[in-house]
Amino acid sequence: MEHQLIRRVQSPANRLACAVVIAAALFTGALRPARRELAARPTGKPAASRVQNIPQRHGEWPQWRGVDRDGRVSAPAPLGGWPAQASRLWVRQVGEGYSGPVVAGDRVWIHSRRGAQEVVANLLLTSGEVVWTAAYEAPFRQNDSAKAHGLGPYSTPSILEGRLFTIGVTGVVSAWHAATGGFLWRRYPGREFKSSFPYFGAAASPLVWGRLCFVHMGGDDRSRADSPGEGAMVALRVTDGGEEWRWVGDRPALGASPVICGIGGSTQLVFKTKRKIVGIDPRTGMELWQLPYRVS
Repeated sequence: MEHQLIRRVQSPANRLACAVVIAAALFTGALRPARRELAARPTGKPAASRVQNIPQRHGEWPQWRGVDRDGRVSAPAPLGGWPAQASRLWVRQVGEGYSGPVVAGDRVWIHSRRGAQEVVANLLLTSGEVVWTAAYEAPFRQNDSAKAHGLGPYSTPSILEGRLFTIGVTGVVSAWHAATGGFLWRRYPGREFKSSFPYFGAAASPLVWGRLCFVHMGGDDRSRADSPGEGAMVALRVTDGGEEWRWVGDRPALGASPVICGIGGSTQLVFKTKRKIVGIDPRTGMELWQLPYRVS
């Protein structure tokens, strides 16, 4: 079986300084998690709110950098101002990596590494109690020049309408039932490209928009620094991981996550590649513009 459920989260290895520790603090009169239940089953209907198609609820953080992927939270100011010091409610060691937590309703989801496996965990936001965990084998050898950064994962999950989407350090894309941890589908870029991830590992976070999940697949030949590489921005159906379209103009950049934004009256998918910044129609994959942009 390529997917294995785990009953509990064990103590993390202490050999890397990047061990992930998740803590929650709640201020009196400040933001509180929305009291709602997750959908029992994911649906195929696209959400219909905001440009990102992600419903906004106070206290939620459903993807990389929040609701609009801009690092902002829209919420009322806390009554009486912020307290001088936070009050920690709980702390939980969950493993290693740089992946950020995502929050919806009264749950928080974590993607981390434990030994040779990448682990997805779901916790109660109020107490840190583990609801479910799931794991899969993720062998990875970091380049010698980046060993201090560990073995990932580096990508932050995305959650929408009862589905959770993760990208592992080797570029493996997985979809999970958010409430139960049930495995839904998986895509292996290594089966399509000679190199399935950028030089130091996949770090871009998945972007879910309506019925599509956008993932920049491919990467660099790690045996040579001047690798031409190969890759494609791919739109996957959230229901089954099937492909809707792909843009093949360049391979992914290291750690650049795509965004959806409004430009000139149109909704566009904008992303950084190895050598360009590109805007395309997220519905069809048609390229609208590109600019040369290379980071040395």
